[in-house]
Amino acid sequence: MLTRYGIGRLLLYDYDIVELANMNRQVFRLEQVGMTKTNAAVHTLLDINSDVVLEGLVNENALVLALECLI
Repeated sequence: MLTRYGIGRLLLYDYDIVELANMNRQVFRLEQVGMTKTNAAVHTLLDINSDVVLEGLVNENALVLALECLI
């Protein structure tokens, strides 16, 4: 929703991959099964709003990196 409202910049992080079980409750598309959730979300959100600046973190240290932003 933030992308639809015109938020200019988002940082996304997740270490998981898109699975078929995610299709009914998340923003992913069938062709994204097997991609990291972060990369799939970046592609989907850019389709919604190509002006948004997205940075995706996909490694296992994503939580640590995100917490460092709060300090």
